Amino acid sequence: MTRHLAPAIQIDNVSCFYGDTTVLRDVSVELETGSWLGLIGPNGAGKSSLLRSIINLGQYEGTMLFHGEKLSRAQLAKRIAYLPQNPSLPSGMTVAEYVLLGRTAHLGWFERETQADRDISLDSLARLELGPFADRFVTDLSGGEAQRVSLARVLAQQADIVLLDEPTSALDIGHQQSVLAMVNSLRLELGLTVVAALHDLTAAGRFCDELLLLHKGTAVAHGSADKVLTSKVLSSAYETDVTVINAPDGSRVVLALG
Repeated sequence: MTRHLAPAIQIDNVSCFYGDTTVLRDVSVELETGSWLGLIGPNGAGKSSLLRSIINLGQYEGTMLFHGEKLSRAQLAKRIAYLPQNPSLPSGMTVAEYVLLGRTAHLGWFERETQADRDISLDSLARLELGPFADRFVTDLSGGEAQRVSLARVLAQQADIVLLDEPTSALDIGHQQSVLAMVNSLRLELGLTVVAALHDLTAAGRFCDELLLLHKGTAVAHGSADKVLTSKVLSSAYETDVTVINAPDGSRVVLALG
């Protein structure tokens, strides 16, 4: 059967709300299958609100289609994996048990995980070189280890769309690059479509195919890193002096001078 060519995600005139407050206004963007969209912008710009609205956890108006279809909340839970900014790591739970939670959306009422579910979870651990950690408690992990385990849980869900909310915010610079490189490798290997809110603008430009810059609840720039990561655009959005340097490898290094 020929697969349809509709965008993986189509967001059309979406506004997000927190109670009576509008936190994001009239955002429209399309994302092709297998691509990576980076959401950037100052704190409070609406990045997390947009991610949560995509999986119907936030209040919004407008249209969201996934491969040309509207999805119910149950369908969203299977098709879209979401890694929040600070994932909860339950006390007393092993890494293997935690990753197995990624299969929850595929279980019916009162159903228990099958051997197939456990095999998928173990394969996710193996892909991220976490097999030796299977019996460790999640609360005993370092920040970098915990983030990799959280990614393994996302991978075990076998969703074709992955949402990441500041996946490197609590990591040192070495682990930041490692986690983003891992996400990119999995995206290319498995054909995943990724949307990630990122504060590191240099990393966003290096790993993301497209960037959407949000500022005070509106989209102010959208496109490639060359188009969005400019001193003029960023200085205006972040309200400080920003310079952008072209690195020898062709990437753009963003520095805040203010």
